[in-house]
Amino acid sequence: MADCDICGRPATTKAIIEGATLSVCARCVQYGRELSAPATRRPQQSRPMVELEVVEGYGRIVRQARERAGLTRQELARKLFILENVLERIENEHLKPNEAVAKKLEKELGITLLGPRGEEDRQKPQSFSTGSSTTGRGLTLADLVEIKKK
Repeated sequence: MADCDICGRPATTKAIIEGATLSVCARCVQYGRELSAPATRRPQQSRPMVELEVVEGYGRIVRQARERAGLTRQELARKLFILENVLERIENEHLKPNEAVAKKLEKELGITLLGPRGEEDRQKPQSFSTGSSTTGRGLTLADLVEIKKK
């Protein structure tokens, strides 16, 4: 374990002191309530992170599902605890919903808005290249600027 968060001696346990969980030594545990050690902790299995993105045509999907459900924008916005103008901007595809809002829409309307990010999106962005650049480093500022000679 680490050092005591109060006095700096070697910590032996954890305690809750004034609402904070601290590593404390045997002497400083008196200032709070000692936490009992968990019985057994299983190591968490790491799951591969899947990056999600909003599908193409999300606005049309949301609008059609809302209309099928017989809801107005105002009613749906109230159910999802979002502003009506935010829902309008999502339906018009002027605003991409964040993951939390997309999940709320999916659950309420029974639709799918989030899908795995495409393979091409996960790769590094490729640099532009032109035939004039012989260095192989891609597009440079000199490639963009037309130099006037006097």
